Amino acid sequence: MKKEIVKIDLEKKYNREIKGFGEIYEIMSVRNTQRKLRKKFGKGILFLVSNKSHKGRGLTLSEIQKLLQKKNYQILKSGFTDSFLISSNPRKKEDINPFVKSFLLVFLTQFFFWIVVQFEFLWESSKSSHMIYTLTKEKRR
Repeated sequence: MKKEIVKIDLEKKYNREIKGFGEIYEIMSVRNTQRKLRKKFGKGILFLVSNKSHKGRGLTLSEIQKLLQKKNYQILKSGFTDSFLISSNPRKKEDINPFVKSFLLVFLTQFFFWIVVQFEFLWESSKSSHMIYTLTKEKRR
């Protein structure tokens, strides 16, 4: 499987290293997507990858689907997540924003992002979403 693809059990909380406010939004958005998928499908394996159509990094929706089908996964649903209105670029470890350590600022940011995430479906698209998700069942025999 390609290096940039994240594979997690749908029941496990998505997490990643926080380098800035973009990662906070990403975590909240992916967890919201997980919640919706759990409600509809119960269990599954969630694959996440950067959206190539957004910034040229990662894979396209059809590329990840083809790759997983070749690996004999049964695809239940695919779509877009982490669709913040502002474009972002990956940060290096040395670029970590020191303000992210402020509890009050993070709390206020999470409150604002929680509201935005609730309406994210309005602007999710291949061009605006930072990530693609694909929910699968276990490998077929």
